[in-house]
Amino acid sequence: MNIVKNINQWIYAFMLWQTLNHKSIPYTKQKEFVYNFHFYPQTWSCDYYKHRKEFTYIKYNSSDKDSFSNNIAKILLNSHVSNETSNFIKKMINDVKTDHITFSQNETTIYKNMLYNDPLLLQKVCSIYYYDFIEFGFEFPKESNASEENVINSINKTNQNLKYFHPIPIINRTLSKKYVELFFIPRLNLGTCLLGKTGSAVTRMIFCYLKKKKNKMNPNDFKICDFDNKHFNNLKNFEEIYGVKKFNRLIKRYNFVIFVRNPIERLISGFMHLCYYGIGKNKVRYCYGCNKNLTCFVNVLEKRLWQTLNHKVLPYKNKEELFYSHHFYPQTWRCDYYKQHKEFTYIKYNSSDKDSFFNNYAKFLQKYQVSNKTLNFIKEKIFDVKTDHVTISKNETKIYKNMLYNDPLLLQKKVYNEKDSVLKQIIKNLVLFRFGLITYTKKENEINSINKTNHNLKNLYPIPIINRTLSKEYNHLFIIPRLKLGTCLIGKTGSSISIMIFCYLKKKKNNMNPKDFKLCGYNRKYYNNLKHFEKTYGVKKFNRLIKRYNFVIFVRNPIERLISGFMHLCYNNIKKENYYCNECKKNFTCFVNILEKRLWQILNHNRIPYTKHKEFVYNYHFYPQTWSCDYYKHHKEFTYIKYNSSDKESFSNNIAKILSNSHVSNETSNFIKKMINDVKTDHITFSQNETTIYKNMLYNDSLLLQKVCSIYYFDFIQFGFEFPEKSNASEENEINSINKTNHSLKNLHPIPIINRTLAKEYIRLFFLPSLKLGICFIGKTGSFVTYKIFCYLKKKKNKMNQNKLTSCKMDGKNYDNLANLEKNYGVKNFKQFYKKLNLVRFVRNPIERLISGFIHLCYYGVDKNVQYCYGCNKNLTCFVNVLEKRLWQTLNHKVLPYKNNEEYMYSHHFYPQTWGCEYYKTHNKFTYIKYSSSDKASFSNNISKLVLNSNVSNKTLNFIKKRINIIKPHTTVSKKKTTIYKNMLYNDLLLLQKVCSIYYYDFIQFGFEFPKECKN
Repeated sequence: MNIVKNINQWIYAFMLWQTLNHKSIPYTKQKEFVYNFHFYPQTWSCDYYKHRKEFTYIKYNSSDKDSFSNNIAKILLNSHVSNETSNFIKKMINDVKTDHITFSQNETTIYKNMLYNDPLLLQKVCSIYYYDFIEFGFEFPKESNASEENVINSINKTNQNLKYFHPIPIINRTLSKKYVELFFIPRLNLGTCLLGKTGSAVTRMIFCYLKKKKNKMNPNDFKICDFDNKHFNNLKNFEEIYGVKKFNRLIKRYNFVIFVRNPIERLISGFMHLCYYGIGKNKVRYCYGCNKNLTCFVNVLEKRLWQTLNHKVLPYKNKEELFYSHHFYPQTWRCDYYKQHKEFTYIKYNSSDKDSFFNNYAKFLQKYQVSNKTLNFIKEKIFDVKTDHVTISKNETKIYKNMLYNDPLLLQKKVYNEKDSVLKQIIKNLVLFRFGLITYTKKENEINSINKTNHNLKNLYPIPIINRTLSKEYNHLFIIPRLKLGTCLIGKTGSSISIMIFCYLKKKKNNMNPKDFKLCGYNRKYYNNLKHFEKTYGVKKFNRLIKRYNFVIFVRNPIERLISGFMHLCYNNIKKENYYCNECKKNFTCFVNILEKRLWQILNHNRIPYTKHKEFVYNYHFYPQTWSCDYYKHHKEFTYIKYNSSDKESFSNNIAKILSNSHVSNETSNFIKKMINDVKTDHITFSQNETTIYKNMLYNDSLLLQKVCSIYYFDFIQFGFEFPEKSNASEENEINSINKTNHSLKNLHPIPIINRTLAKEYIRLFFLPSLKLGICFIGKTGSFVTYKIFCYLKKKKNKMNQNKLTSCKMDGKNYDNLANLEKNYGVKNFKQFYKKLNLVRFVRNPIERLISGFIHLCYYGVDKNVQYCYGCNKNLTCFVNVLEKRLWQTLNHKVLPYKNNEEYMYSHHFYPQTWGCEYYKTHNKFTYIKYSSSDKASFSNNISKLVLNSNVSNKTLNFIKKRINIIKPHTTVSKKKTTIYKNMLYNDLLLLQKVCSIYYYDFIQFGFEFPKECKN
């Protein structure tokens, strides 16, 4: 029984993750619509992702119809609805009881109590509806210690895994236009998008009543109006009627109101309506097969949402999923919220506070000329009407609600590490500040007060080096042909002084005149952009010129450069249009947040820079220095000189060395050296008091400082600048010092097994038809030893010669890739041949494999000039972060691997073993043998057992077994550096957990034991 419960409890969460990840396709039947309509997050509804700005949101609370009806009245008033009509509607809101009202049911209270008493379930619910809380300003529940003991609790108290819960994001696409339900009143320029369990039944009654030309104050007419479907339609039909462009303009022109509800109230109400009582007389229940088990239901819902988000489930294919999405999907998933959210007005619905609800509604309607008479009627009916599925007054609802609130783990699903009280408080303050529940008082100085804004607590990833030229027009170069000297200019790295120096050197006759030196900086005819030079010289010739000339690039500490640029362009040179500050004025935190977002947009091709001079200013002064001067392809041809405005002497000495190598006279060199120390540019910021204030503020804000370090991560790494020290690490060796970078405090999610073949060209197979044996190779799993053995066995005549085994090379006849094998055999014939073989795969402990691959390919390199490290050099932390990001991108079709040999090396050596050899569809066909480089005796015994079954002689077996220990091509296990890196990984809890999340299914599927730090 316990086993069944442990399985069932995760079904609900599993199905939501499936929908999010495109693994589950909801909405194939009407049943699926029920799930969507009642349970999917409200942010998944009504195309919230794209229309959220165009909607007005009203909070619905079944226990506060007064508040709800007041909000309705406000909306009607804004739409010029008469007071008479408005009052009638307000009255009806309170009077009407829908067929599925659950608020007053005893069972509703029971389930609610049960939920609040189950901390794990309560946390999980919070993670599912995280963005419903955030976007619509609902307060997160506080953990409770109440303990209920009733029948419902006994049903729901199943054991669930303690895992790191990750908030389900706002979906950024329309799941199905057919099930985005809209209601328009053209004469009032008023519209709404309906979300399940947010007072949608009452809302339909109100809008239907308002749409009629002649309103009669008849309570019966008000309630029956709900079922007149001709007054509303779905998005697909509306777009066909109006045309897509015209309809989008209509949405922007109309005043759209969206009713939203506390996510937990909405979940409990939907659960009571659809699961506990069922729909209609036949008691059809939409509960993901969980019956009355709330824990099971939440688990399956969570998984379904993640699957939908990641394109693994396609919703809206059936009625059942439609019900789920309408009632349970996040509210931020509905109504095209992702793109229209700014166009909506939001009103909170509370079934227990209808008065507040209607007051807000009335204010909205008054703007649209709804009469007071109509408003009062609506208000009256809001209180009178009870829908058939009202649940708030039921005892069972309270029981379930209390159960959920007393389970903080299930409620929050570990949005933060419970041991980190600081982070917990920051998140709490972030939510409270975001919705005006707390405010910050002014500090003692202007700068602090305007900068103390809440920046996002997000998973910080180092921004990679961009691998393309953003704009040749804004790559500024300066060359001096007679000296074979050149430079590429980067803003805020002493570029003004650099121009002066190069301009002065380019002149044929140099007069030792300080004034002439300074003015020279403004003579732009001495340098030009990359586009001009390529046009003048020709692309190939100019590329050869760059290699032939001594090109010097001036670089600066990223934090010093950022502060200097901010002081120059934002603090000192503020213009009305705020051109160069991302409209943040003097707010440094705001500026950094927008800069980070912009850089990611450019990197992912979501933003095209360099269309205006304004964008060039951003690039020149704030973009990472590794994004400039075509660093990605010319970095090996440049000489780098560090510029420090507070240490000009060191800078000038380095300049002098460069000039000396270019045969510049000592007299000229000394004059330039003197001028560097004397000249002050017009926009120097180093000596300003405000610069020190901003710098101190940054260093005292650990979260903001980490964000800045993630933006300029590769500037620190590539140019050898030291990261700011904010940790208590005591390791003092080369490896630790370059690896102790701040990686994110994040909620880690296991990387799933990929469900497609990435490239058949890189699935390497080896067959021994005579022995009916086949093997699929994965890097760093003893593959070198294995193919030596198979190559030896494939030969018809085996001589017991050590060299015949160790020097055997695979010549292409002995093995091939899957694409070629299918081509040679034919797909059908190959599949038949494949089935007859005894297939084998060698697998290895994921951490041992990662370290071995890193030491082999990154620390030592394939050879001195070839390293596969994602540009991270010897930095394991950097490498793991980039690897994780690349895997998620590949999983979500944002990166297409296997386009070159380099990507094959990464996939062969570092991708999860469950991603290789078409594991997702062939895993049952293989025998798996564990390989350990430190336990070759066990490995050789397994090899012996394998080939013994294939009638290989004992003499040959013993020879192979003996020789296994001799082969050492690129073994890393005995190297001191391997031990150092391994110890460093095990001493870094966060990094170790990230590695466990990357290779989660390698541990699970192949039976490797997790490190104790990863077991939760």
